[in-house]
Amino acid sequence: MSEDVAGTPISQVLGLVKEAVGMLFTDGLWMTAEVLMVGNGKHRYLELVEYDANRREVAKGRGTIWEKNVNLLAKFEKVTGRPLTKGMKILFKARPTFHPIYGLSLDIQDINPTFTVGDMEARLNEFRASLKAKGEWDLNRSLKSPVEFCRLAVIAPAEAAGLGDFRIGADKLQSLGLCEFHYFPSAFQGNNVGDQIIGQLVKILEIHKTVEPFDAVVLIRGGGDKAGLYQLNELRLCRAICRFPVPIMVGIGHERDKVLIDEVANHSFATPSLLGAHISTTIIRNAQRAKADFQKLLSLANLVVTRSKSECQMLRSLLVSKATRQLEQAKAQVNAKHVALVNGATKSVNHADAQVKDLARTLSHRAHTVTKLHRDTINRLREDLFRNARASLTEAQRNVERNAAFLRGINPVEILARGYGFVKTEEKYIRNVSDLSVGDHLDVTLHDGTISVEVKAVKHEQK
Repeated sequence: MSEDVAGTPISQVLGLVKEAVGMLFTDGLWMTAEVLMVGNGKHRYLELVEYDANRREVAKGRGTIWEKNVNLLAKFEKVTGRPLTKGMKILFKARPTFHPIYGLSLDIQDINPTFTVGDMEARLNEFRASLKAKGEWDLNRSLKSPVEFCRLAVIAPAEAAGLGDFRIGADKLQSLGLCEFHYFPSAFQGNNVGDQIIGQLVKILEIHKTVEPFDAVVLIRGGGDKAGLYQLNELRLCRAICRFPVPIMVGIGHERDKVLIDEVANHSFATPSLLGAHISTTIIRNAQRAKADFQKLLSLANLVVTRSKSECQMLRSLLVSKATRQLEQAKAQVNAKHVALVNGATKSVNHADAQVKDLARTLSHRAHTVTKLHRDTINRLREDLFRNARASLTEAQRNVERNAAFLRGINPVEILARGYGFVKTEEKYIRNVSDLSVGDHLDVTLHDGTISVEVKAVKHEQK
């Protein structure tokens, strides 16, 4: 290049580009892009991107919604139900403009919200199809729903209003020793939401396997805006929930808006409060069943005691009666033999005077011998009788002790100490949910005292 050749100032070149762009694009064009970022302020600056089928960037640019057109965002939110946010794909009308300093920008004049609604639903359908094709869609939903709650893991934003509502009931249950709640804080909107929740699920699974199992995992949000809801529609997060081996219960906190994790979780509730009510109702229903079982055990215990007492009394009477009869029979036999011997000796003396002395000595000797034999027999009979009586009494005492040990094992006080309780009104014990009405006042008896509660809602168990 010759040294006397002068270069063209960049401002002139960029000015020509500005003029060319202005002449080429006198009106706006309809185009599509995905939103990377939406700024705040009276003018809204957007980062826009286009991806190919493999999610590789093929184009990227800036868009601007000037203050005079900001009402486009309110229109968009009214139709879609969500503010314009990161991750949404939009169909928008914009006029390309070029500034020598700020470069190329898209002056956004209109947005078609219907296109975004369709794109969002199409993306969710793709996620659903992917999960079903991999056989993961029903994995967590098909797990057996918990019938008792003793230990729960809770994932929620640390300062969420929904968590506060949930803890009103949860803290009461934990203070009464009815259920343990372990909290794992995580953001539910913003960057890397899915990664944060998945990270907490990994921690919970490790504790579940190595320390002590959880009955279920609770995901609650509550209090957030609708834009944050859409960020939960992430395929990796849904896959993690589907594949999680512990039932997951979700209470996101919007009664009319649902997200994909509501569809794949084991159980879904509109709000954290409703989820907490389900846990409380389940525990109360189990307590009522425990009370009914306690009443059955108490009746059985009373029956066993009554029967044991009756059997002991019967055995005692039988032993005394049998011993008395045997003693009387032995005495009668001895007396009869003794009388017979004396009478025989007297007759022999009267009929044989000559031999009276010899016979007297002989009879005396024989009488002494016979008397000794019968005395020994009586003593043996008496010893056998008392030995049998003592053995029968010992066996009866063992039966009583065994029954007493059994009764101690079903002692209602010890059953209460293991965490059970029973519920009653002033008139009767409550066995079934159908016995209750809203507004009833109940007394719940535990091992260390009684608490009074009021029925706020009655939810029958779904068979």
